[in-house]
Parts: sequence; C-alpha cells; structure tokens
Amino acid sequence: MTKSDYWYTDTESDEVSSLSAAADFLDRATSDSNYWKWSVVALHSAVQGLLTLSLRQGNALLVQKPGRAKEILSALEGGPGRIEPYMDNFMGLYRKAQDPANFLGSQPPVPPDCTLERAVEVFDQWRHEFLHFNSKGWSINIPMLVSRCHSASLVAEHILKSGGILWHSDDLAAESQTQLERVQRALG
Repeated sequence: MTKSDYWYTDTESDEVSSLSAAADFLDRATSDSNYWKWSVVALHSAVQGLLTLSLRQGNALLVQKPGRAKEILSALEGGPGRIEPYMDNFMGLYRKAQDPANFLGSQPPVPPDCTLERAVEVFDQWRHEFLHFNSKGWSINIPMLVSRCHSASLVAEHILKSGGILWHSDDLAAESQTQLERVQRALG
C-alpha cells in the first residue's frame, strides 16, 4: 500500500474541514433548504473540534468524560483502569470550556451566558435529531436555524479569539479563522 491508500486526519484538520463544509452547506442552503441539515452537522463538528482543541491542555484529560479521565489517570499510575479515551458529550465539553478552573492563567474560551448556552443546547439537540432521524416529519423555522447556527459560530469565534488553542500548524490556525469568517458571512 502507498500513502495515497490512506486518509489521515486529526482534530485540527478535521475542525478546519468541518468549518469549510459548514460554509459550503450554508451557501447551498440559501437555494436548497435540504442543506440545512448538513450545515448544522458540519458546524456542530467544527465547534466540537474547537471545544476539544481548547480543552486538550497537552494531555486531553479534560476532553474525556469525567469518570474516564479518572480511570485513565489511575491506569497511568499503575492502578486499575483502562487508558482508552472516551470523549465527553458536546454540552459537557461546552460547560468545561466555560470554567476558568480548566484554563491556566487565562480566561475560558466560552463566556458564561445563559441565552447562548440555551441556543447551543438546541443546536446540539438538532444535530442529534438530524443524525438519528426517526420516522417523522419536521418543520423548522429558517430564521431559527440561522439564529442557532449564528450562536454556534459565536462559540467558535470566542474559542478562536481566546488564544487558548495550542495549534501545531499556523496554517491550520489561519485557515480556521478564514473558514469561520465564511460561515459568518453565509449566515448574514
């Protein structure tokens, strides 16, 4: 097998490609409302990637479900437990990103804001519903879709502006900002 037989991704490149896909889907949603689903899914992936990047702190323990982080630490210290990671859910990551205790010497990347948090909760629920669509019909107000996507983009913006991400690639850091600007332009 050659290198071209493999696809490589990581959290940074996935976050950037998810923002790019979100911008593309948002542009397409203006003429075909079926792309709203994919806009939400891609933007959710991007924001989750940014939450993860802001919380990784060199060891990624904050990214894990709380019980898993304790188990990983125990296993690393020779005690019982498994080292396999198990990432916390989206809202768990979001709440961790609001807690100043999770960031050394800097402000958290997401400001505590009840209105923003509720909008992001709805956005997260939609992503879940879109990916696990049941046998039903569903009408969603387009301005509400725009509003919730805008809220998610604000979370992305706060994280990128916080300076709390240790990027391994300056190019990806710059591209992330470029793609976020595309998302925000597409949202109007």
